[in-house]
Amino acid sequence: MTNQLVHEASALPDFDEYSMMSTTDICLAAANWPENSEDQLRALAALRQRAPGVGHNRAPLSEMLDEELAPSRARADQLLAVTPVIIDEASAAKAVDWTSQLKALHDEVDKARLARSEPYRSAWKMINHRYDALKLRLAVAIEGGSKMLTQWDDAERAKVEAERRRLAEEARQREAEAEAARAAAEAKAQEGKTDVAAELEAMRATDEAERLARRAGAIRHEPTRSQLGQTTRRRQIRFVVEDFNKRLRGILKSPRRSQVEKLVDAITEHELRDLGVAAVEKGIQMEGVRSWVEESGVTVRR
Repeated sequence: MTNQLVHEASALPDFDEYSMMSTTDICLAAANWPENSEDQLRALAALRQRAPGVGHNRAPLSEMLDEELAPSRARADQLLAVTPVIIDEASAAKAVDWTSQLKALHDEVDKARLARSEPYRSAWKMINHRYDALKLRLAVAIEGGSKMLTQWDDAERAKVEAERRRLAEEARQREAEAEAARAAAEAKAQEGKTDVAAELEAMRATDEAERLARRAGAIRHEPTRSQLGQTTRRRQIRFVVEDFNKRLRGILKSPRRSQVEKLVDAITEHELRDLGVAAVEKGIQMEGVRSWVEESGVTVRR
């Protein structure tokens, strides 16, 4: 069966200088170009692209599907035209036949659907496989680049933080020197003397401390920039559940309780199915669970 999806995709032309020209104009262009020149060869290639390919006269897919499904639809209409009513054993047997015919038609339609869609599903798998293979190579390289840049960024951040701490420490030292100079000047003043040098030293040390403090506060880590982008980092939440029972009790008191209940139901059903109907019917012990066996609704099998 021809894969119409792949065929239609491959039939899409690439745009060039002849894309908006008529076939007549392309023929005239090809005739006017020098023989076997590159321009003439491009014109001839454009003409070849205009030639109808295999399946060009095929009907649209929707029309083809309607035509293929017409017999099955007619059969379904015939079966569904009358719904049987069960009043006795004979009419119940007819209902079994009717349901069996519906099931057979259902399975036949589903089998035809799988066969009809197989080329498309194969094409989809092939497309994903080819693209995903290249994406994986690129993703691995991107991850490597990110790790390398993270190491660089960590080192740069450490340098910036070290410089900030150095300036902050110098500011504290200058402030201490200023405090000592002010104390010396005050001591002289109490003795009735004026120590101009001490006062000037206190002012100088205070100004220097303020300048260093401003520099320390202004230091910021800058991202690495290039013509195509820049590095960036975001703060992420990380966690470790240290007490599962406490966390679970907290969830059960929250609006997310229903999610836990669905998960527990799914796990319990899986474990009971593994044990089997016979074991459950005999009776099993599963903490917090009451299990039993009951009959399902009637189904028809051939």
